[in-house]
Amino acid sequence: MKMKKNKLVLALMLLTLFISCQQDDSNTAFIENAEEASVSDVLFSIADDNSGEVTITPLGSNVTSFELFFGDDDTNSVFLTNGESAKHTYTEGTYEITVLAYNTIGQITEYKESLDVFFRAPENLTFQVIPDNTDFLTYSVQANADFATYIEVYFGEFTNEFIQIAPGDTATYTYQAEGSYNLTIIAYSGGAAITQDMGTIDVFAPQELEITFDDPNGMYTFNTFGGNQTVTVIDNPDVVGNLSPKAVQWIDGSPSEVWAGAAMSLENSINFGEGTIFTMKVWSPNAGIPFRIKIESLDDANLAVELDAFTTTTNAWEVLTYDFAATDYATQFANNPANNLVIFPNFGTDGGDITYFIDNIIQGDQSLDVVLPILPMDFESSAGTFNLFGFGGSPTEDAVGQVIDNPDMSGINTSSRVASLNKPVGSEVWSGVAIPLRDNYSIDFSSSTLISVDVWSPRAGIPVLFKVENAAGDAAEISVMTTAANTWHTLTYDLNNAPGFNSSIEYTQVDLFFDFGTAGMGEVFYFDNIRQ
Repeated sequence: MKMKKNKLVLALMLLTLFISCQQDDSNTAFIENAEEASVSDVLFSIADDNSGEVTITPLGSNVTSFELFFGDDDTNSVFLTNGESAKHTYTEGTYEITVLAYNTIGQITEYKESLDVFFRAPENLTFQVIPDNTDFLTYSVQANADFATYIEVYFGEFTNEFIQIAPGDTATYTYQAEGSYNLTIIAYSGGAAITQDMGTIDVFAPQELEITFDDPNGMYTFNTFGGNQTVTVIDNPDVVGNLSPKAVQWIDGSPSEVWAGAAMSLENSINFGEGTIFTMKVWSPNAGIPFRIKIESLDDANLAVELDAFTTTTNAWEVLTYDFAATDYATQFANNPANNLVIFPNFGTDGGDITYFIDNIIQGDQSLDVVLPILPMDFESSAGTFNLFGFGGSPTEDAVGQVIDNPDMSGINTSSRVASLNKPVGSEVWSGVAIPLRDNYSIDFSSSTLISVDVWSPRAGIPVLFKVENAAGDAAEISVMTTAANTWHTLTYDLNNAPGFNSSIEYTQVDLFFDFGTAGMGEVFYFDNIRQ
């Protein structure tokens, strides 16, 4: 809408001129000849950044100055020369701009122009959900959008509850309960136009990292790097210390980079709030081999923590422990998930075509599995975990069965480890040692009923009772005399001669009673190589 009208303003100057005119009519000609000021246009330049800033430029003819009224709540005006601009910030809406144009004698021409200020809707709205690595109930949302003046984040636990942030900032919220919540992000333009997006936050108590490789439907993917790394899930080749049916075979080939290894992407981010200790079972043919574990973010591999642990045994399972408490995991994963697990076998050395096995990568402590023995039983570490239970001790001292270093590596028994039984002074006449056998295993007597045991006794001519039994109460026992003192020799038992013996019964435990029928005299007996 455009309007204009003329107004005559009598200024003091005009009054002076008028009085002078009475004296000399020739001096009034400039008034009569003064041309009317006119406004030809008012130019508006509206910023496209939703700031509401408008540049206003009035144009006209015969104008000595313009007086500009902005048409909003600001009642102040500004004076401009012809072609000069003024800047003013508006909220979204329609405004009537008034321009007064002054000519040389003070005549005023009034001009009105309509101004429409509309903000564009925010564009390119993005957001990132960031879990707290120390509190599973706490989540942060970082949001940004072009042309947004502010953003509201609705975390979805309570209706109409939101956190307002500036574009690019982060809102943090702690949920009161577990559950799945609808996340709503609304970016405001400063006017009526908005842009929104939605998502879901699943708030549940995190599960500690536990990878066992035993799920038949599990997809275990290893991303190898550094050359000649063959990593596959196979049947566990050695159940002693590790009862898992499956394990990872890792062939560290040659040539390979000294930093060669493999990575596993994790479905969920590791939550260090659940614990900083991680353990892994490793089977290595050599001791002193460094296994490095690195935890990093798939979003940025530079965000990472790593530790080394060294093998201590050969050709056997052991547990390697990594404690990340002293690392800066809190800083590294403050805004990014810890969701990539990287393993480097024999870090720092060419692979050498060595085969390792790994299993049970767990957040927390673990120990080797108790794997009870079967026959033949030689008490070496590869044979199993031996639970030897002494019984029938004296009132002041227990009878103790244990696996020890062979005190007499000579004669028929040069093995490094044997079993022993101390029979304290005053112990029961039936004092002895019990050895449970492996779960789901029983001695197979279908081919032979003979059992042989290597024994070492401080005296010859003492009875050594051998007994087989089970949890159902079935039992059979038979005694054989030692034939030598302070030397290894073999005793053989024919269970077919034992009262109550039945070869079809499943016997799951063996017992030995040294100097059966006589109270203890403070002696120690040794035995080894129980076999059929």
